[in-house]
Amino acid sequence: MLQVPMNSVVGAEGGVEGLVAPAGFQDTLLRQGACSSLVAVLENSGVLDSPGAALLPVNVLSRLVLSSTESAKQFVAAGGLNSSLVQRLLADTNPSAMLVDVLLVISQLARLPARDSFNPYESISKAAIYSNIKNALERQGLVGPLIDRCSDADKSTRKFACFAIGNAGFHNATLYEALRPAIGPLVGLLRSSEEDKTRANAAGALGNLVRNSAALCGELIRAGALHALLDTAQSQDEGAQGQSMGSTAGSNAAAPGDGGSPVSIALFSLGNMCAHRECREALLAANINMTIKRLSANPNPTVQKYLQRIQTKLQTASTAAAPPQAR
Repeated sequence: MLQVPMNSVVGAEGGVEGLVAPAGFQDTLLRQGACSSLVAVLENSGVLDSPGAALLPVNVLSRLVLSSTESAKQFVAAGGLNSSLVQRLLADTNPSAMLVDVLLVISQLARLPARDSFNPYESISKAAIYSNIKNALERQGLVGPLIDRCSDADKSTRKFACFAIGNAGFHNATLYEALRPAIGPLVGLLRSSEEDKTRANAAGALGNLVRNSAALCGELIRAGALHALLDTAQSQDEGAQGQSMGSTAGSNAAAPGDGGSPVSIALFSLGNMCAHRECREALLAANINMTIKRLSANPNPTVQKYLQRIQTKLQTASTAAAPPQAR
């Protein structure tokens, strides 16, 4: 019953729609200790002995943790990151849907800042589950279901699916080939009317797909990722000065020059792409220099730092490619 108000339903036109929870529903769950109770169920009831029976409580936990920092704190405080529990949640025998929910929870906790006694990243480290996560992504076929979450009916799930995909490509290129199908959905989200944080996560994930290798450059070009990033940077800049002069953004909107805004993340990802010849040539053909010129008047220091990073990479590549002068 806890999950019902957060479920998706089939709309009148046959599409999947998010079912809006009653006002205050999740606050009530938080006050009543829903996360703590669900963690206790997973630890003590034997439900994990029958993995299919754990699908529902794990899904509800995932939705709560993704939607609220306070729920995330309650989850950690209740022992949700205890090593023995998380390793059982990431066991090979568990259903893919359940494993994806667990990965989304871990990915969300990893991005939350440490405050006072709340340090989720330290708790994740102590859980010693990195090999479990690597195994789940590489050998359990979870990348596909994770990519599917980019089109989930729930906006928080879409947002954190982008973030999790970016994490999967951050440290090395091991998963790049498996992540190739994510490029199209990420470009779609970047060009959509999603909230700023989702679009920033999509932009960052695209940049991480060239962070460690040029293997996906061709696919990124074919999917229109480079143009989408350039358009994002320029379209956001149109409103930058107005917002910086005092207009207020919505609760899910970032100021255009904010370090976590779509424009800043798009510029950083473009800088990653400039490190690879194939992407660099495509960006020059797309007139990235005009984008740099247009954004040069932006007063935000983060924007200027990332523009300088792009220019440095372009100039370094140009110098390296120049023929030696005759003596």
